[in-house]
Amino acid sequence: MSIHIILSPSVIIGLALAATIVGTISSQLLINEANAQGAQTLQAGDLTAVGGEKIGSYAITPSGQRVEVHLHLDKAPTAGNVWAAWLLDNQTNSALSMGQVEADIQPPSLTFTQFMVNPNVYDHIIITEEPQNDADPGATQPIGGAALEPPFGG
Repeated sequence: MSIHIILSPSVIIGLALAATIVGTISSQLLINEANAQGAQTLQAGDLTAVGGEKIGSYAITPSGQRVEVHLHLDKAPTAGNVWAAWLLDNQTNSALSMGQVEADIQPPSLTFTQFMVNPNVYDHIIITEEPQNDADPGATQPIGGAALEPPFGG
């Protein structure tokens, strides 16, 4: 199930600002993981915190309309909170929830797979910290993310 969320301009600016502070060093672990599954990784890199430090890594493996995103984070969220991952489209100010990052495994990870009409509209991956059992389906405080390179964002 996918949840599309319309975000306010101030949240979009905060999310985009958080995601643009990103390194472009590829994550060999994620590339090897995706290639071991027989897929070609289109894009991989670091997830970077708002302050600039690396907080994890990601890889995106598209196959036609099927897109798979792998995320690994370097630490667990603070007590009473969970991490959520989002694909963000700055042009339409909308975000697609990829779900909650599994913090009970090491490293905390998420694998998201979906068939999409046009996955290239998304231009950022965002990680947010949400209250556990949050009743609000919207994105809250971004802790970091990554700006996606073309063909994404197109």
